[in-house]
Amino acid sequence: MLVALAASGAPAWLLPLPIFVAVACNGGVMGNSAALAMSRVREVAGTGSAVLGCTQFSLGAVVSPLVGLGGEHSALVPAVVMAVASALGFAASGVALAQSRSSSSAMATS
Repeated sequence: MLVALAASGAPAWLLPLPIFVAVACNGGVMGNSAALAMSRVREVAGTGSAVLGCTQFSLGAVVSPLVGLGGEHSALVPAVVMAVASALGFAASGVALAQSRSSSSAMATS
């Protein structure tokens, strides 16, 4: 929605609405995903927490400069960066789910 609004040249007051929805969803996703990730590495919880935190901050450091590439008055580049990051996160969760299912079925057969 944000990409469509930014690309169509919608009024600036409409842009915070999809951003609000995206950020509001993070509250429900981030805590639960961290808890699920940590449940997979209970034996090495400290290392798992460190890897999770390092990954989050590293991705933030890589993505942050990208949103400034469009110049001072362009909302399209940040919208595209948000959309691509969301798509990559969705794909990564699909891969993780597939791996989890395959390891669960392998454990069940052995």
